[in-house]
Amino acid sequence: MQHTIEIQHQNGVFKPVSDVYQTFRMVKRRDHMHRILEAPAMLRSFDIPKYASILEIGCGAGLAFSSITRICKPIRMVGIDIEMDMLNKAAKEVDKQDLVVELNQQDVRDLEFSDKSFDVIIDFGTCYHIRKRPMALSEISRVLRPGGLLLYETKINQFLSHPFRFSGVKSMDTF
Repeated sequence: MQHTIEIQHQNGVFKPVSDVYQTFRMVKRRDHMHRILEAPAMLRSFDIPKYASILEIGCGAGLAFSSITRICKPIRMVGIDIEMDMLNKAAKEVDKQDLVVELNQQDVRDLEFSDKSFDVIIDFGTCYHIRKRPMALSEISRVLRPGGLLLYETKINQFLSHPFRFSGVKSMDTF
Protein backbone atom coordinates (compact mmCIF):
# COMPACT_ATOMS: atom_id res chain seq x y z
CA MET A 1 0.00 0.00 0.00
CA GLN A 2 2.87 2.35 -0.66
CA HIS A 3 2.26 5.13 -3.14
CA THR A 4 2.95 8.80 -3.45
CA ILE A 5 1.32 11.50 -5.49
CA GLU A 6 3.68 14.30 -6.32
CA ILE A 7 2.44 17.41 -8.01
CA GLN A 8 5.11 18.36 -10.52
CA HIS A 9 4.86 21.19 -12.93
CA GLN A 10 6.95 23.49 -15.08
CA ASN A 11 8.18 26.84 -13.69
CA GLY A 12 5.73 26.71 -10.80
CA VAL A 13 2.72 26.91 -13.13
CA PHE A 14 0.53 24.00 -14.17
CA LYS A 15 -1.59 24.71 -17.24
CA PRO A 16 -5.30 23.94 -17.06
CA VAL A 17 -6.10 20.54 -18.52
CA SER A 18 -8.55 22.00 -21.06
CA ASP A 19 -5.71 23.89 -22.76
CA VAL A 20 -3.70 20.79 -23.56
CA TYR A 21 -5.72 17.61 -23.32
CA GLN A 22 -9.16 16.24 -24.03
CA THR A 23 -10.18 13.54 -21.57
CA PHE A 24 -11.85 10.28 -22.58
CA ARG A 25 -15.09 9.60 -20.76
CA MET A 26 -14.88 6.89 -18.14
CA VAL A 27 -17.01 3.97 -19.36
CA LYS A 28 -17.37 1.30 -16.68
CA ARG A 29 -17.75 -1.72 -18.97
CA ARG A 30 -15.05 -0.48 -21.34
CA ASP A 31 -12.66 0.15 -18.44
CA HIS A 32 -13.34 -3.33 -17.09
CA MET A 33 -12.45 -4.84 -20.48
CA HIS A 34 -9.24 -2.81 -20.56
CA ARG A 35 -8.30 -4.08 -17.10
CA ILE A 36 -9.04 -7.79 -17.63
CA LEU A 37 -8.42 -8.29 -21.38
CA GLU A 38 -6.65 -5.52 -23.30
CA ALA A 39 -3.83 -4.62 -20.93
CA PRO A 40 -2.88 -8.24 -20.10
CA ALA A 41 -3.06 -9.25 -23.78
CA MET A 42 -0.82 -6.39 -24.86
CA LEU A 43 1.68 -7.10 -22.10
CA ARG A 44 1.82 -10.83 -22.86
CA SER A 45 2.22 -10.20 -26.61
CA PHE A 46 5.65 -8.65 -26.21
CA ASP A 47 8.87 -9.86 -24.68
CA ILE A 48 8.84 -7.39 -21.80
CA PRO A 49 11.75 -7.97 -19.47
CA LYS A 50 10.87 -8.87 -15.91
CA TYR A 51 12.21 -6.75 -13.06
CA ALA A 52 12.46 -3.65 -15.25
CA SER A 53 11.86 -0.02 -14.44
CA ILE A 54 8.48 0.79 -16.06
CA LEU A 55 6.72 4.08 -16.76
CA GLU A 56 3.08 4.23 -17.84
CA ILE A 57 2.28 7.56 -19.45
CA GLY A 58 -1.29 8.76 -19.17
CA CYS A 59 -2.01 6.15 -16.51
CA GLY A 60 -5.49 7.55 -15.87
CA ALA A 61 -7.27 5.65 -13.11
CA GLY A 62 -4.48 3.04 -12.92
CA LEU A 63 -6.50 0.28 -14.56
CA ALA A 64 -3.43 -1.44 -16.02
CA PHE A 65 -1.25 -1.33 -12.90
CA SER A 66 -2.32 -4.72 -11.55
CA SER A 67 -1.62 -6.42 -14.91
CA ILE A 68 1.71 -4.65 -15.33
CA THR A 69 2.92 -5.58 -11.84
CA ARG A 70 1.62 -9.16 -12.05
CA ILE A 71 3.02 -9.91 -15.51
CA CYS A 72 6.20 -7.78 -15.54
CA LYS A 73 7.16 -7.71 -11.84
CA PRO A 74 8.84 -4.30 -12.18
CA ILE A 75 11.53 -3.18 -9.78
CA ARG A 76 10.07 0.30 -10.20
CA MET A 77 6.58 1.14 -11.44
CA VAL A 78 5.68 4.76 -12.17
CA GLY A 79 2.43 6.17 -13.50
CA ILE A 80 2.02 9.72 -14.73
CA ASP A 81 -1.05 11.65 -15.74
CA ILE A 82 -1.76 15.31 -16.35
CA GLU A 83 -5.03 15.21 -14.39
CA MET A 84 -4.97 15.18 -10.61
CA ASP A 85 -8.50 13.70 -10.47
CA MET A 86 -7.29 10.67 -12.43
CA LEU A 87 -4.26 10.30 -10.18
CA ASN A 88 -6.54 10.30 -7.15
CA LYS A 89 -8.52 7.46 -8.76
CA ALA A 90 -5.24 5.69 -9.54
CA ALA A 91 -4.17 6.05 -5.89
CA LYS A 92 -7.40 4.33 -4.80
CA GLU A 93 -6.72 1.53 -7.32
CA VAL A 94 -3.16 1.15 -6.02
CA ASP A 95 -4.44 0.92 -2.43
CA LYS A 96 -7.24 -1.50 -3.35
CA GLN A 97 -4.83 -3.81 -5.20
CA ASP A 98 -2.05 -3.36 -2.58
CA LEU A 99 0.47 -2.31 -5.25
CA VAL A 100 3.67 -0.30 -5.06
CA VAL A 101 3.40 2.45 -7.68
CA GLU A 102 4.84 5.97 -7.79
CA LEU A 103 2.20 8.40 -9.08
CA ASN A 104 3.21 11.77 -10.50
CA GLN A 105 1.27 14.61 -12.06
CA GLN A 106 3.31 15.34 -15.16
CA ASP A 107 2.92 16.31 -18.78
CA VAL A 108 4.49 13.73 -21.12
CA ARG A 109 5.82 16.64 -23.19
CA ASP A 110 7.92 17.88 -20.26
CA LEU A 111 8.98 14.90 -18.14
CA GLU A 112 10.89 15.60 -14.96
CA PHE A 113 12.78 12.30 -14.92
CA SER A 114 16.49 11.97 -15.54
CA ASP A 115 17.73 10.83 -18.94
CA LYS A 116 17.64 7.06 -19.46
CA SER A 117 15.46 6.41 -16.38
CA PHE A 118 13.22 3.60 -17.69
CA ASP A 119 13.62 0.20 -19.35
CA VAL A 120 10.00 0.11 -20.55
CA ILE A 121 7.51 2.87 -21.31
CA ILE A 122 3.86 1.98 -21.88
CA ASP A 123 1.34 4.22 -23.64
CA PHE A 124 -2.22 2.98 -23.92
CA GLY A 125 -3.04 5.82 -26.32
CA THR A 126 -2.08 9.06 -24.58
CA CYS A 127 0.02 10.31 -27.49
CA TYR A 128 -3.02 10.11 -29.77
CA HIS A 129 -5.00 12.74 -27.95
CA ILE A 130 -2.48 15.38 -27.04
CA ARG A 131 -1.16 18.31 -29.02
CA LYS A 132 2.51 18.60 -29.95
CA ARG A 133 3.15 14.86 -30.15
CA PRO A 134 6.74 15.29 -31.34
CA MET A 135 7.55 16.92 -27.98
CA ALA A 136 6.08 13.90 -26.18
CA LEU A 137 8.01 11.43 -28.34
CA SER A 138 11.21 13.40 -27.78
CA GLU A 139 10.71 13.24 -24.01
CA ILE A 140 9.86 9.54 -24.14
CA SER A 141 13.04 8.92 -26.13
CA ARG A 142 15.08 10.93 -23.63
CA VAL A 143 13.93 8.99 -20.53
CA LEU A 144 14.01 5.55 -22.22
CA ARG A 145 17.25 3.64 -21.67
CA PRO A 146 19.24 2.49 -24.72
CA GLY A 147 17.73 -0.80 -25.87
CA GLY A 148 14.56 0.03 -23.93
CA LEU A 149 11.07 -0.82 -25.09
CA LEU A 150 8.21 1.56 -25.93
CA LEU A 151 4.82 -0.15 -26.07
CA TYR A 152 2.02 1.93 -27.52
CA GLU A 153 -1.39 1.55 -29.07
CA THR A 154 -1.74 2.46 -32.72
CA LYS A 155 -4.43 4.86 -33.88
CA ILE A 156 -6.53 2.07 -35.41
CA ASN A 157 -6.26 0.08 -32.17
CA GLN A 158 -7.43 3.15 -30.27
CA PHE A 159 -10.51 3.32 -32.47
CA LEU A 160 -11.23 -0.43 -32.32
CA SER A 161 -10.57 -0.68 -28.58
CA HIS A 162 -12.47 2.43 -27.60
CA PRO A 163 -15.33 2.84 -30.13
CA PHE A 164 -17.69 4.52 -27.68
CA ARG A 165 -15.03 6.70 -26.12
CA PHE A 166 -13.57 7.60 -29.50
CA SER A 167 -16.82 9.06 -30.86
CA GLY A 168 -16.91 12.79 -30.41
CA VAL A 169 -13.21 13.12 -29.57
CA LYS A 170 -11.72 15.82 -31.74
CA SER A 171 -8.37 15.32 -33.38
CA MET A 172 -5.40 16.75 -31.54
CA ASP A 173 -3.17 16.59 -34.60
CA THR A 174 -1.71 20.06 -34.04
CA PHE A 175 2.03 19.69 -34.23
